Amino acid sequence: GKPRILQKVELDVAGLLQLQDDKPIQQLPGLSVEVSEQNHSDCTLRWYRLKPLDHVRDVTGAGDALLAGTAAAFVEGWTLPDSIFLGLICAHATLFVDGSIAQDLGPNILPKLAQLLPQLHGRHEISSRL
Repeated sequence: GKPRILQKVELDVAGLLQLQDDKPIQQLPGLSVEVSEQNHSDCTLRWYRLKPLDHVRDVTGAGDALLAGTAAAFVEGWTLPDSIFLGLICAHATLFVDGSIAQDLGPNILPKLAQLLPQLHGRHEISSRL
């Protein structure tokens, strides 16, 4: 069948990370994601299309951040789609720092995002089993 768009999400990554603690954070552009799904044979394919960014500072570590964020959320009991969104947020933040580590990402990000994403962005699927 033809791919269908499940949702379009605009995430204020800087705002979400600011809620982690009181320290000021770097300037980050928003993250735009379009989630699509397509039935194929006996499975359903889902993919996440990101709106291209005008610029990034450094791509070093973004793939690692995507995997680490996704894995950390999944291990904590988040659904796979929700875990992928956390991974995308981690990778996005990493694109705007020199080097491979975005200092604004820390251990408190999981419970904060679990509480805040549904309220801020109207996504009812994002939840945590914490």
